[in-house]
Parts: sequence; structure tokens; C-alpha cells
Amino acid sequence: MNLQSLQRIVNSPSPNWELELLKEIANDPDAIPKIMQMLDEERRTNKNLVTDLNFQLSRAHVVLEAPEMNKGEFVAAEIRKFYETGRIGHCYNMNIEVKEPGTDFPGSF
Repeated sequence: MNLQSLQRIVNSPSPNWELELLKEIANDPDAIPKIMQMLDEERRTNKNLVTDLNFQLSRAHVVLEAPEMNKGEFVAAEIRKFYETGRIGHCYNMNIEVKEPGTDFPGSF
């Protein structure tokens, strides 16, 4: 598959760009294995993300149920670091100012 050709087709103003794209893909005898590799990678990435999200949610749940487990706001700091990786975005516009541990956490919901 020629990625430049695919990009040209996708970015073209042609009303038949989808048909052209399928024709380009069909001309490559290795198209199916390449597409399967892409799908496998996407599935692996999604599985890892779900696992990591579950881990962060579990951390938050533990701290909600047993606040004494959050020594020095460790869990909040770890969750902030997770968001800072950019793998996902926060669903609220928090407008967060970083404050010292033990102070109120500002933000707008």
C-alpha cells in the first residue's frame, strides 16, 4: 500500500474518493495482512488503555473508601501524571492550578 497515494486520495475533493481508496487498497496483494496488523495494534493499544484506566479508577476508589491510604496525596499526583501523558483527555475543563498538598483543589466543573 502506498501511503502517499492513500493520503492523496483521502484529501482529494473527489466525490468518489472512497471508491478510489478501495481500488488503491485492492491493488496491493499485502493489503489484508497490513490491515490486520493495524487492527491488532489498535486492539492492543485499546486494551492497554482500558487496563491503565481501570488501574487509575481503582486507585481513586481506594482513596475514596480509605482516605488514610493517600499519604501525601500520592494518588492524586499519580492520576495527574496519567492525564499529563496525553493518552486521554479530561472530560471536564478543570482550569487547574497546582497547589500544595493538603490545600483545597481548585477547578471549575
